[in-house]
Amino acid sequence: MDIARLREGVVATITEGMLPRAEFVFLDEIFNANSAILNNLLTVLNERTYRRGAELHNLPLLSLFSASNSLPEDDALRALFDRFLLRCHVSNLPRDNMNQLLRAGWELERPVSTQHAVSSADLRKLAAMLWGLTCQEWARPTPTRCSRCAI
Repeated sequence: MDIARLREGVVATITEGMLPRAEFVFLDEIFNANSAILNNLLTVLNERTYRRGAELHNLPLLSLFSASNSLPEDDALRALFDRFLLRCHVSNLPRDNMNQLLRAGWELERPVSTQHAVSSADLRKLAAMLWGLTCQEWARPTPTRCSRCAI
């Protein structure tokens, strides 16, 4: 909430550094959210917009990733679950591997100079090009499958 604007009588949400400003989003334990949040997430995924009162934000979102320790059983959560087209089941980590996991995580935390092979601008350009394709151009004689995810 923007307190300075609230004093002026305007309800405004500060979104800097939050989902409404992100191009890539990761949400953990997504199916534990309440119904109001889940409904907002459906709008975010379907329309790339976020509404807060009279404010309407167009989102720069390119991709949203999520994780959950349980799959939704409630039919109300099914609509959100169906929006995730790529689903990978990951088995529990054996207890003996915990130290290795922690070391790998700490290694990832070290600052490293990286140059991304693909920018968000490149992804937007590719997405725009896809809108011009016909269904026939999308079809492939043999689908590519991910052996790890069984899709």
